[in-house]
Amino acid sequence: TPIVKLEYFSGISEAARDEYGGAYESIVEKWFEFWIEKSPNLDPKWCGGFFGEEYAHLLYCGNKEDAQKSTFYKEINAWYWNDLPWNTFVENVWGSLILPLTVYDSWYDYRGGADAYQNPYVTDATGNAYTGVENLSARMMPKDLLIEKPTEVKNLLLSTRNNLGTINYFLGGMINEVPEDETSVHPAVRNSAWNLLSIDSDTTLKIRDFVPNDVTGVCYNHHYRLEPDWHNACWGAHHSKLSELKSLYDPEARLNCWHCVGWQGGDPFAESPTSGCQSQSFGSFVLIGIIVASLI
Repeated sequence: TPIVKLEYFSGISEAARDEYGGAYESIVEKWFEFWIEKSPNLDPKWCGGFFGEEYAHLLYCGNKEDAQKSTFYKEINAWYWNDLPWNTFVENVWGSLILPLTVYDSWYDYRGGADAYQNPYVTDATGNAYTGVENLSARMMPKDLLIEKPTEVKNLLLSTRNNLGTINYFLGGMINEVPEDETSVHPAVRNSAWNLLSIDSDTTLKIRDFVPNDVTGVCYNHHYRLEPDWHNACWGAHHSKLSELKSLYDPEARLNCWHCVGWQGGDPFAESPTSGCQSQSFGSFVLIGIIVASLI
């Protein structure tokens, strides 16, 4: 399947902030308003991507002609040309742009193809390669909340935008089409539009307070290593059934890893686990994920 990439950017130089800062802030707010309104209802062919206060990097799973005919492509261009203050933009100082659509033959090509092999700019290392990774957190934003409380969501983004992650994921495609009880992932995955990432503890707390565990859950792949109430945050209503399956198929807890179903042990970060335990945890995470997902 071809992949079509749509990119929107806005920006302002540091030297221009005193003169144009207020107008620039209004563009950030306009972008958030537009994205909050449109992202919960996109055609599933808009299958993923990420966004921030100044940009969107969105993917369409299909050909370029269909992407250009899509409702969202027309809407973002209409917003771009009609709602932004073109009379105040100054070339090379501040403004916005939508790049021409880029087409890739496949997901493999979009991710860099053969040239991506061992290329740190494409297949970057994990762990300490990321500044602030010890405080990394991610929480899912429900579609319903974007629709029912757009102003509150916008105010959350505006108040936290300086400490949000550089990549906040758009959960497009068919993710929301799968029934909640069809797989082992947190049920909130099936009614979420975004993953909001943060590397700042105050921002993490603010987002968690806005969308607590009785509303949503964490993005398991990027959630905070010391997430409180992690059973609910990571697994939600599925935790009880998954625990039963864990006891049935792994009664001796041979597969044991931090924040996995059936974890036995204390806080591995407080206890400074040995390298052997860390290695076991990684392997256990992969195995138990495969086993439990296939069972449920």
